[in-house]
Amino acid sequence: MKHVLIQSGHFLTEWEKVSSLKSQLIVSAVNVIESAYWLIGGDHYQQALVLLDNAIELVLKGELERIHPVLVADHRNLGDFETLKSVLKDAFRQHPAGAQVSIADFDFERTIYFETAFDRVAELYPSIRSWRKRLLTKGGDPNALHALRNGIMHYKGDRDENGRYVAAIVEVALPFLEELLKLITQQAAEPIRLSHLLKEWIYREVEVAKGVLSDLQSAGRAPEAYAIAPLAHHILWSHTRWPSPQDDLDMVTMNDEWYDYAARQKFPSGWDGDLTIDVDCPICHSFTPDNSHIPAKALINGEKLNEKIVAPEGFICYICGFQIEPTQTYLAKHFVPAIDPDKATEFLKDFGFV
Repeated sequence: MKHVLIQSGHFLTEWEKVSSLKSQLIVSAVNVIESAYWLIGGDHYQQALVLLDNAIELVLKGELERIHPVLVADHRNLGDFETLKSVLKDAFRQHPAGAQVSIADFDFERTIYFETAFDRVAELYPSIRSWRKRLLTKGGDPNALHALRNGIMHYKGDRDENGRYVAAIVEVALPFLEELLKLITQQAAEPIRLSHLLKEWIYREVEVAKGVLSDLQSAGRAPEAYAIAPLAHHILWSHTRWPSPQDDLDMVTMNDEWYDYAARQKFPSGWDGDLTIDVDCPICHSFTPDNSHIPAKALINGEKLNEKIVAPEGFICYICGFQIEPTQTYLAKHFVPAIDPDKATEFLKDFGFV
């Protein structure tokens, strides 16, 4: 699909690094990660978690495959000569008579388990052992990534648990993949960076989600799925310019019409328009298709003004349609760009706090 909002070409360079590893499993893993991105964009967090769990397994096995396919072969099948031939296919081809032997490609469906692959790769990169309890089911952690994956696959999952699934995606799956891809390419001039591979201007929202989840945890609250809402919206907007606001947006083509369109919009119910401040939207940067600049609005927390703090608690963009409600605690705090100090001072002056 054509990318309509490209801000850098780093992802192309990262794909070249992936291809240079000469591992079909790792290439497949990256394709799976990108597919999980789209599932996040569609609010299908359970399925995204399953795919990311699968991607981790593929990268682990791919790294073993780069040494030799026998390292990922299920030992129960190695007594079968046909399997042995497929595992040692390259060695057969180097034998004078081996070229005449019929040998099928190795069947990667008959390989070791996730846990075994992890432990074998951990011998190459001991630092990943610290992730074991958060990834694997052994030990009984109900929030371990693979435990959540099994619950979704075998017991259909539970949409009421989307907060847990989002936390596993943001705090376990993606950070582990970041670390693992960096480790397996650490000898390269520039290791693979998952943020660049997944387009860093979109991946920004992963850090937003981490911040929200961290604040919720510090407040003794359960993880909330809305932490990942900016990432979902950013994925769709950057690739398709959808979803977009309603009204007559599709009919807007000229500069003045965009300003008229924005002027017609009403603030969400319960918002005090006097407590809003213009900011740039991190998703669309507040630029329309004809390059008109229509600022987004951040709703400022009125209670914080007494402390002379201009802190956003809500957000709405009339260009890409992204919106944050004050009830989505901590989301605006991490999503809205830092407010210019001079603009914040003027805002405080308007309310008599300076």
